[in-house]
Amino acid sequence: TVVSTGLSAAQANYSIDEGKNLSVNLSLSSPAAGNYTVSWVIEPIDSGLVSTSDFSVVTGSFSILLDQTGGVINLAATENAVVSVDKRYRLRVTFSESTQPLILGLTIKDNDSAQVYAGHRNVCVLQNGAVKCAGGNPWGELGNGAAAGDVLTLTPVSAPMDSGVTEVSVGTNNLCAVKAGKLYCWGYNGYGQLGIGVANGTRYAAPQEVLNMAAGVTSISMGYHSTCAIKAGALFCWGYNSQGQLGVGVNDYTVRPTPTPVVNMESGVTAVSTSETSTSSYGHTCAIKNGALHCWGLNNFGQLGDGTNVSSKCTPQPVRYLTSGVTAVTTGYTHTCAIKDGALYCWGQGDSGRTAEITSSNRWEPVRVEFFAGMQVT
Repeated sequence: TVVSTGLSAAQANYSIDEGKNLSVNLSLSSPAAGNYTVSWVIEPIDSGLVSTSDFSVVTGSFSILLDQTGGVINLAATENAVVSVDKRYRLRVTFSESTQPLILGLTIKDNDSAQVYAGHRNVCVLQNGAVKCAGGNPWGELGNGAAAGDVLTLTPVSAPMDSGVTEVSVGTNNLCAVKAGKLYCWGYNGYGQLGIGVANGTRYAAPQEVLNMAAGVTSISMGYHSTCAIKAGALFCWGYNSQGQLGVGVNDYTVRPTPTPVVNMESGVTAVSTSETSTSSYGHTCAIKNGALHCWGLNNFGQLGDGTNVSSKCTPQPVRYLTSGVTAVTTGYTHTCAIKDGALYCWGQGDSGRTAEITSSNRWEPVRVEFFAGMQVT
């Protein structure tokens, strides 16, 4: 509690989201013995950032009458008051019965930050729990029920993607999103990658519920032919199994339109990435389990990182040197990169600078990217 002789506030610092209201309750140590006056003013701390229009009202006063025990200061931060950087103010409260002002910290928080997801022909933005997408729409990728045709401005995805969304993945002709732990997908379903139990050429232009993914989903990764999701720490994949990228123990070139458990990935999985390629003869997947990285699928350029370039592998393989401390992974067309203990490693096909080395040689095992030596990669 912060006290100014006789007048107190419940806390020393307050925060308010832009476009929102805040009530600061002030209390007396005992009921008022007469009529008192409380005046307040908002003063800037970050003078280079603040604006007089950040609050609808920046000064005011009220009375505490006989036998009352306090009062309230009602504040309102204007919409778009903050861009990326939070703004700090002080709330100076003057009490008629004290020569000592009550000084409180006040911060306007940015609530407009957004996550951007880019795919082959689409871009989506997740902001305040709602998803908006733009780009090509031949297979209903925008998820708004509209007819085929390019859309050049961000357009809201149909309900229930209008609130509460926590994760998005953009594939080549399809998308998936998680809302309250439940997984939805839409767009192209020729290989069963939407996970709705069938594989067909139907155009799904609105979000579809994925089978057996009604709760507990925390992460997703969508490629062209396949999709993977983490549910309660277990990994599931579905779609086309052309190179064993589903990790189900066989490489059978069959379609699995329902989420299927990945071998030896029944618990402890925290991240997954499946490569996006429009060529059915390519594709690999990687996942982090208990801090260790495992990869499976096509391996013709050593993109699985197990020290070989054997054609393909249909079960998760430990990646060399990355058996602990791995925090992130991403899969490219024929290469892979991961972060371990703050260092970046890449491997697989080496031409076009994919592994961030001077050489164009293929790498069958992780190689540290020297450009970031001494830096903490996150």
